[in-house]
Amino acid sequence: KANLNRGLASAMKFKDIIYQFRSQGLSYEVTANKMNDMGLRTNRGCLFKANSVRRLEIRLTKRAEEK
Repeated sequence: KANLNRGLASAMKFKDIIYQFRSQGLSYEVTANKMNDMGLRTNRGCLFKANSVRRLEIRLTKRAEEK
């Protein structure tokens, strides 16, 4: 449960940025590149990849569905 909460906290931290880029029709790859260009890093300090952005968006979507 603690891992789920940490994952959700991470997703919430990047929520606005992800939604902004994805609502513009940008792919996960382009979104990840733009986040990296902004100097953002994952919780582990790594660069974002397309799949990490996809997983964050999935967490946010599941969160929204639970409400």
